Amino acid sequence: MDARLPTVERPLIKDPYLAAAVEAQIDALPEAKREIARQAVAEIAVSGFMGTFDELVRRYRRAIRHAIDPDRKIVRGATIDRAIMKDPYIAAGINRELGDVTQKELDRANAAVREIQESAAAVTVVSGDPRAGQERIVTHPASKWCQVRGDHLATACGYFKTPEQWLEVYRAAVLEVLAG
Repeated sequence: MDARLPTVERPLIKDPYLAAAVEAQIDALPEAKREIARQAVAEIAVSGFMGTFDELVRRYRRAIRHAIDPDRKIVRGATIDRAIMKDPYIAAGINRELGDVTQKELDRANAAVREIQESAAAVTVVSGDPRAGQERIVTHPASKWCQVRGDHLATACGYFKTPEQWLEVYRAAVLEVLAG
Protein backbone atom coordinates (compact mmCIF):
# COMPACT_ATOMS: atom_id res chain seq x y z
CA MET A 1 0.00 0.00 0.00
CA ASP A 2 1.35 3.42 -0.96
CA ALA A 3 1.43 5.78 2.04
CA ARG A 4 1.98 8.92 -0.05
CA LEU A 5 -0.77 11.45 -0.22
CA PRO A 6 -2.34 12.01 -3.60
CA THR A 7 -0.93 15.02 -5.36
CA VAL A 8 -2.71 17.56 -7.44
CA GLU A 9 -0.94 18.58 -10.63
CA ARG A 10 0.09 22.21 -10.36
CA PRO A 11 -0.01 24.41 -13.43
CA LEU A 12 3.39 25.37 -14.80
CA ILE A 13 2.36 29.02 -15.06
CA LYS A 14 0.60 30.15 -11.90
CA ASP A 15 -0.60 33.54 -13.13
CA PRO A 16 -3.92 32.81 -14.89
CA TYR A 17 -3.61 35.85 -17.19
CA LEU A 18 -0.11 34.88 -18.26
CA ALA A 19 -1.19 31.27 -18.72
CA ALA A 20 -4.11 32.43 -20.91
CA ALA A 21 -1.80 34.63 -23.03
CA VAL A 22 0.70 31.80 -23.53
CA GLU A 23 -2.05 29.28 -24.25
CA ALA A 24 -3.49 31.64 -26.89
CA GLN A 25 -0.07 31.68 -28.58
CA ILE A 26 0.05 27.89 -28.55
CA ASP A 27 -3.56 27.50 -29.75
CA ALA A 28 -2.79 29.68 -32.78
CA LEU A 29 -0.20 27.12 -33.94
CA PRO A 30 -0.86 24.13 -36.19
CA GLU A 31 -1.66 20.96 -34.22
CA ALA A 32 1.67 19.32 -35.08
CA LYS A 33 3.71 22.13 -33.51
CA ARG A 34 1.74 22.56 -30.28
CA GLU A 35 3.59 19.88 -28.31
CA ILE A 36 6.96 21.37 -29.25
CA ALA A 37 5.69 24.78 -28.11
CA ARG A 38 4.43 23.33 -24.81
CA GLN A 39 7.86 21.83 -24.14
CA ALA A 40 9.48 25.22 -24.75
CA VAL A 41 6.98 26.83 -22.37
CA ALA A 42 7.74 24.19 -19.73
CA GLU A 43 11.47 24.91 -19.98
CA ILE A 44 10.92 28.63 -19.39
CA ALA A 45 8.38 28.02 -16.61
CA VAL A 46 10.70 25.80 -14.57
CA SER A 47 13.68 28.12 -15.12
CA GLY A 48 12.30 30.64 -12.63
CA PHE A 49 12.65 33.56 -15.04
CA MET A 50 11.13 36.65 -13.43
CA GLY A 51 9.87 39.87 -14.97
CA THR A 52 6.86 42.00 -15.67
CA PHE A 53 3.83 40.53 -17.42
CA ASP A 54 4.96 41.94 -20.78
CA GLU A 55 8.52 40.67 -20.33
CA LEU A 56 7.26 37.19 -19.48
CA VAL A 57 4.86 37.07 -22.44
CA ARG A 58 7.70 38.22 -24.70
CA ARG A 59 10.03 35.57 -23.26
CA TYR A 60 7.49 32.77 -23.76
CA ARG A 61 6.66 33.99 -27.29
CA ARG A 62 10.35 33.96 -28.25
CA ALA A 63 10.85 30.50 -26.77
CA ILE A 64 7.89 29.18 -28.74
CA ARG A 65 9.13 30.72 -32.02
CA HIS A 66 12.65 29.39 -31.46
CA ALA A 67 11.42 25.88 -30.57
CA ILE A 68 9.23 25.69 -33.66
CA ASP A 69 11.94 26.93 -36.02
CA PRO A 70 15.41 26.64 -34.44
CA ASP A 71 17.13 27.63 -37.72
CA ARG A 72 15.52 31.07 -37.88
CA LYS A 73 17.80 33.78 -39.26
CA ILE A 74 17.40 36.48 -36.60
CA VAL A 75 18.00 40.13 -37.49
CA ARG A 76 20.37 41.53 -34.87
CA GLY A 77 19.25 44.85 -33.45
CA ALA A 78 15.97 44.85 -35.36
CA THR A 79 14.12 48.16 -35.12
CA ILE A 80 11.03 49.59 -36.70
CA ASP A 81 11.76 51.84 -39.68
CA ARG A 82 12.12 55.35 -38.22
CA ALA A 83 11.18 56.87 -41.58
CA ILE A 84 7.72 55.40 -40.92
CA MET A 85 7.48 55.81 -37.12
CA LYS A 86 8.81 59.20 -36.11
CA ASP A 87 7.63 59.13 -32.45
CA PRO A 88 10.58 57.82 -30.37
CA TYR A 89 8.34 56.67 -27.49
CA ILE A 90 6.15 54.51 -29.71
CA ALA A 91 9.13 53.29 -31.74
CA ALA A 92 10.87 52.14 -28.54
CA GLY A 93 7.73 50.28 -27.45
CA ILE A 94 7.44 48.53 -30.80
CA ASN A 95 11.15 47.69 -30.83
CA ARG A 96 10.78 45.76 -27.56
CA GLU A 97 8.62 43.29 -29.49
CA LEU A 98 11.21 42.86 -32.25
CA GLY A 99 13.89 41.09 -30.21
CA ASP A 100 14.10 37.95 -32.29
CA VAL A 101 12.51 38.57 -35.65
CA THR A 102 13.54 37.49 -39.11
CA GLN A 103 13.85 40.00 -41.96
CA LYS A 104 10.54 38.81 -43.37
CA GLU A 105 8.80 39.38 -40.01
CA LEU A 106 10.44 42.81 -39.67
CA ASP A 107 9.15 43.75 -43.13
CA ARG A 108 5.64 42.66 -42.12
CA ALA A 109 5.89 44.68 -38.88
CA ASN A 110 6.95 47.78 -40.85
CA ALA A 111 4.03 47.23 -43.25
CA ALA A 112 1.59 47.02 -40.33
CA VAL A 113 2.90 50.28 -38.87
CA ARG A 114 2.77 51.92 -42.30
CA GLU A 115 -0.87 50.79 -42.72
CA ILE A 116 -1.86 52.45 -39.44
CA GLN A 117 0.05 55.62 -40.35
CA GLU A 118 -1.62 55.86 -43.77
CA SER A 119 -5.04 55.26 -42.26
CA ALA A 120 -4.49 57.97 -39.64
CA ALA A 121 -3.30 60.38 -42.32
CA ALA A 122 -6.76 60.17 -43.90
CA VAL A 123 -8.37 61.91 -40.90
CA THR A 124 -9.52 65.43 -41.82
CA VAL A 125 -10.67 68.08 -39.37
CA VAL A 126 -13.89 69.49 -40.87
CA SER A 127 -14.60 72.21 -38.33
CA GLY A 128 -14.06 73.35 -34.76
CA ASP A 129 -11.21 74.99 -32.93
CA PRO A 130 -10.38 73.63 -29.46
CA ARG A 131 -8.60 76.89 -28.57
CA ALA A 132 -11.90 78.72 -29.09
CA GLY A 133 -13.75 76.14 -26.96
CA GLN A 134 -15.29 74.37 -29.95
CA GLU A 135 -15.41 70.64 -30.36
CA ARG A 136 -13.56 69.39 -33.45
CA ILE A 137 -15.56 67.59 -36.10
CA VAL A 138 -13.54 65.07 -38.13
CA THR A 139 -14.16 62.78 -41.07
CA HIS A 140 -12.34 59.80 -42.56
CA PRO A 141 -13.09 56.47 -44.20
CA ALA A 142 -14.18 53.74 -41.78
CA SER A 143 -11.34 51.50 -40.63
CA LYS A 144 -10.61 48.96 -37.94
CA TRP A 145 -9.35 51.78 -35.69
CA CYS A 146 -12.53 53.87 -36.00
CA GLN A 147 -15.69 52.40 -37.45
CA VAL A 148 -17.65 55.67 -37.32
CA ARG A 149 -18.58 56.81 -40.83
CA GLY A 150 -18.93 60.40 -41.98
CA ASP A 151 -18.52 63.53 -39.86
CA HIS A 152 -18.24 62.90 -36.13
CA LEU A 153 -16.84 64.44 -32.95
CA ALA A 154 -13.13 64.02 -32.34
CA THR A 155 -13.90 62.71 -28.85
CA ALA A 156 -15.83 59.83 -30.44
CA CYS A 157 -13.13 59.14 -33.01
CA GLY A 158 -10.88 56.10 -32.61
CA TYR A 159 -7.95 58.05 -34.05
CA PHE A 160 -7.74 60.52 -31.17
CA LYS A 161 -5.76 58.60 -28.58
CA THR A 162 -3.05 59.27 -26.01
CA PRO A 163 0.50 58.17 -26.87
CA GLU A 164 0.10 55.22 -24.46
CA GLN A 165 -3.07 54.12 -26.25
CA TRP A 166 -1.41 54.45 -29.65
CA LEU A 167 1.52 52.39 -28.41
CA GLU A 168 -0.89 49.57 -27.56
CA VAL A 169 -2.52 49.85 -31.00
CA TYR A 170 0.86 49.59 -32.74
CA ARG A 171 2.10 46.80 -30.46
CA ALA A 172 -1.07 44.78 -31.05
CA ALA A 173 -0.73 45.21 -34.83
CA VAL A 174 2.93 44.18 -34.77
CA LEU A 175 2.24 41.18 -32.52
CA GLU A 176 -0.57 40.13 -34.82
CA VAL A 177 1.71 40.04 -37.87
CA LEU A 178 4.47 38.32 -35.91
CA ALA A 179 2.06 35.61 -34.75
CA GLY A 180 0.87 34.70 -38.18
